Amino acid sequence: GDPPDADLPMHARVGVFHHTGAFDDGRGGLSEGATGYFANFEGPLYRPTPQVPDCERHLSGFVQYGYTAPDFSEVEHYLGAGLLWTGAALGRPEDSIGCGVAWADVRNIPGAPHRTDGELACELFYRLQLPRGIVVMPDVQYIFDPGGDQMIEDVLVFTLRIEVDF
Repeated sequence: GDPPDADLPMHARVGVFHHTGAFDDGRGGLSEGATGYFANFEGPLYRPTPQVPDCERHLSGFVQYGYTAPDFSEVEHYLGAGLLWTGAALGRPEDSIGCGVAWADVRNIPGAPHRTDGELACELFYRLQLPRGIVVMPDVQYIFDPGGDQMIEDVLVFTLRIEVDF
């Protein structure tokens, strides 16, 4: 295949957020405000050749990172990554299939038994583009150690999202 080219742009976003509310500091007190940081990188990875007429088939990927001080959030670090294949099915140029993983570093709260290092979620979805701006997207996720608690059983989640543009 051809390397990704300029008509499929790369995106990089970095930023800072600040919440002005009061938060439990995990030591029996309150702290005012919380600041965090994030970064997101996404772009094309592969484009097959030859292209199918009227179909912009390509594989793209993303990586995400987020940080919030542990005094303000149960999740200090977040890391996510995934892949998206556009033009996934022949004859369906706007459909896509994707997968991703996300890991949240859950804060170890003193006195909280059975904590793990974090929560891991794995996801697989299919985005079906229908006429008239309608999208149907079934999704399945498997979450290991929900909330970072090894005593909570892993969970399998199915969702169905419907989008309508009007």
